[in-house]
Amino acid sequence: MLIRRALIAVISLAMALPVWASGEHERRLRVEIAILHGDTKILIDPATPPLRRQGVRQRIRSSLGTLGMLARYAVQEGRPPPPGLRKQVADLRALFASKNIRAFARRLDQLKSSQPLDISDFLPLTATPLRLRTGQSIYQSLCMGCHQNPDPTQPNPAPNLFSMAAMMPRDEFVARMLGGIQGVHLTTLQNPFSDEEIASMTAFFDQAQPGR
Repeated sequence: MLIRRALIAVISLAMALPVWASGEHERRLRVEIAILHGDTKILIDPATPPLRRQGVRQRIRSSLGTLGMLARYAVQEGRPPPPGLRKQVADLRALFASKNIRAFARRLDQLKSSQPLDISDFLPLTATPLRLRTGQSIYQSLCMGCHQNPDPTQPNPAPNLFSMAAMMPRDEFVARMLGGIQGVHLTTLQNPFSDEEIASMTAFFDQAQPGR
């Protein structure tokens, strides 16, 4: 019975993780680290409302639970995990569980510096007419319904993507676009867009005005 429960748990976690192409799990690991870093900045910001803070804590807890699994997937692809990663993840979990958020943020800064996300495909970003049309089409058909008017009564509202593109560091914005839809701790959905489509949406968010 115990073996069966353990097997079900492993399968459930694997299904919850986005499916990436071969060789992409190292990138996915760095995406998660960048998103964790951004969420931690929101958590320690004194201007963050209590309900939003609650939702961010849920997301951070969920992300911490996937880092070790992503490293193991990288090993299966022949990509060894960064040296000391297992201990770094364990330390992060312990600091977060102890609610020592300042120390958690400092340790996460170190991890992000050692594992930066490569966003060279998105910088420099040329806003060609085709990209602007593609970005606008994707936004209006698939994104606008949830992201146009964020609901402040939700712990993890779908954010305004124009504001995100304008205010976030580019590496964090790209990481969140690559990371897919992340809401409550039970929800992680695969990002259905290619890098070129994400580049097109980013160009559109950079140049277009909401409501156009």
